Amino acid sequence: VDILADAMSKLGFGIGAEYANNSGTSRVYSLFGNSPSLTASQNYNGKLGGGNLSFDGLFLRNNYAFAPETTTTSLRANYAEGGFNLSGYRTGTSTSGFSSVAESVSLRDRRTWGVGSSRRDQRTRGGRGLITDINLTWNRSQSRGVSSAVESERMDLRFLAQQNLGAVDAELLYERSIPISESRNFNNNRDRTPILSFKSDGDRLGWFPASTGLRFDIQGSLGEWRDPVRQRPISRFFLDSGISGSRRVGALSTSYQTRLQQGIYSDDTAQYVLRSDIRSSYQFGTQSSLNLTYRYLKPVGFTPIQADRTGRADSLSLDASYQIDPRTSLGVQTGYDFYSGFRGVTPWQQVGIRAEYLAPPGLTARLFIDYDTFSSVWNQGRLDAIIQQGDLRLTLGTRYDARRSVWGGVNAIVEGFRAGQITAAALFDYNGYTKQLDSQQWQLIYDLHCAEMVFEFSDSRVGFRSGRQVGLFLRIKALPGGSPFGQGTRGQSLIGLGG
Repeated sequence: VDILADAMSKLGFGIGAEYANNSGTSRVYSLFGNSPSLTASQNYNGKLGGGNLSFDGLFLRNNYAFAPETTTTSLRANYAEGGFNLSGYRTGTSTSGFSSVAESVSLRDRRTWGVGSSRRDQRTRGGRGLITDINLTWNRSQSRGVSSAVESERMDLRFLAQQNLGAVDAELLYERSIPISESRNFNNNRDRTPILSFKSDGDRLGWFPASTGLRFDIQGSLGEWRDPVRQRPISRFFLDSGISGSRRVGALSTSYQTRLQQGIYSDDTAQYVLRSDIRSSYQFGTQSSLNLTYRYLKPVGFTPIQADRTGRADSLSLDASYQIDPRTSLGVQTGYDFYSGFRGVTPWQQVGIRAEYLAPPGLTARLFIDYDTFSSVWNQGRLDAIIQQGDLRLTLGTRYDARRSVWGGVNAIVEGFRAGQITAAALFDYNGYTKQLDSQQWQLIYDLHCAEMVFEFSDSRVGFRSGRQVGLFLRIKALPGGSPFGQGTRGQSLIGLGG
């Protein structure tokens, strides 16, 4: 058992305890002062019978760092044994004028009937073996305010059965959401009650053997979906087939994929979709290449099913990189949208230019600028650099806003400066829009052989818990320990280049 004690000028006196073993950890911590708080947590992971049980619990009351003047609870549990899984969670939040609760219990059972527990095993033994997957989930959410209350409760059911028939895979899916409480915004658009589908590929059917280099797959399904507009069931027949392959000739490599999807619906509507993706790459030199990608997507007709709706695309993208020497490289990327040009919109996509110079450990620099073709202006530029001389290291990140002609952000970190027994580090985060330092941190470490004295100063002018902090620590080197240097008031990293 570890005992923790703190004495803080503003928060008061704090005491806590921590106990850990092979199965989990228990923690409790309380603050006594003008704003008392309590934090308790428990996690467990161990064997129970023939399965495994895991549990996580958290209780926060008036936690000054995460949720002041708020009580938060969180409970999660899971038990798994073979294909059986039982899990649940409950989270709650309570303040002076608002409270919310979310609960869920899920039961899942996955079994294989007959021989083989995998598709490969089923295929080698003649396709016998049925896989079933049942999932039941109960969900409840409730929120209460001063003058309002909202509650929702539903049961989700999902049943999946899969059977390998040798050349074809058969699948039966039933999925439904059942409302338990009255809800104005209840959404059951994902209901599929049921869907029977068959899928296979050219190799298994004997149409396109694997030796040809072509890969063909086909899937057909018939089932009942949900019309999200009319809120009624609708029958759907869907056929999806595709051909893909790749080829390499010398330094040129090409891969392609083409699909045809056809949907027919019981409300006398139909839609087919054509999809094509072609990628070509030409390699010249060890690190230089020219890459082209063409994408085509066109739906024809109408579909009442939300999952079948898609956009339209007809575009070509380019990415080229050139290695000038082992240390220096240049690159450019852009695209051309044929569909936008047809509609009278600027077809050229944004142009990005990048440069990289790598000469570690002395200097590493990366530059990126982009041009907005829609507005015909330079958008922004970014320069990241690392300069190192011995133990002294400067990490610099800058971001230039070309639209406003202002340096949007400058981030600099200096580390490894030594003077006798003293090591110094500093961090600066400059905001060019407000013309001020959003954050600055200083650190001085005095070496005491087996220990070290650490002085830290931080000044954060924006964000959560902004203000100044001064700390003095005596740290034993043999013991594990961290440092808040380089972190914000929420624990986020401030060593992000470019502001």
